Amino acid sequence: MGNRAVITPRVGDTAPVVYLHWNGGLASVKGFLWAARFVIPAGSPEERMDAFAKLVAEYFFDTQVDRLTVYRETYGRSDTDNYDNGVYVIDEDWKIRQRLHNRYGEEIDQEKSIAIAQQIMDRWWRESDYVQPN
Repeated sequence: MGNRAVITPRVGDTAPVVYLHWNGGLASVKGFLWAARFVIPAGSPEERMDAFAKLVAEYFFDTQVDRLTVYRETYGRSDTDNYDNGVYVIDEDWKIRQRLHNRYGEEIDQEKSIAIAQQIMDRWWRESDYVQPN
C-alpha cells in the first residue's frame, strides 16, 4: 500500500499538492520540509510545490516526479483521506500548520528528520546548478 501523505499550502479543490506514496510520516515530512526551507526560492504556491515535488523525488527517492512515488496534482484530485498520514497543511516557511485525516500516532524521530534533510541538502549542493550570489 504505502505510507501516503498529501502536503499542501491550503485546502481547496484547486490548491496545489504534493502526494507522497512513501515516507509520509511526520519524521520524513519534517526532513523534506527542512530541506525545502534552504533550497526552494520564493514563488507562487504552484511553483513552490513543483520545486518541492522535484526536490523530494530527485534528491531523496532518486526518481522523477511521477504517478508512483511523488507527484503533483490538485487537492480536489488527491487522495487526502488516505488512511495513512492524511494531509499536512504548510505555511510559506515550510512549517506544518495543520493536519487533516491523520488517524494514527505521529512518527516522531528527530534524528531521522535531520538525516533526511541532510541527505537531500548534501545531494542538492553537489548536483544542482545553484550559483551563490556575491
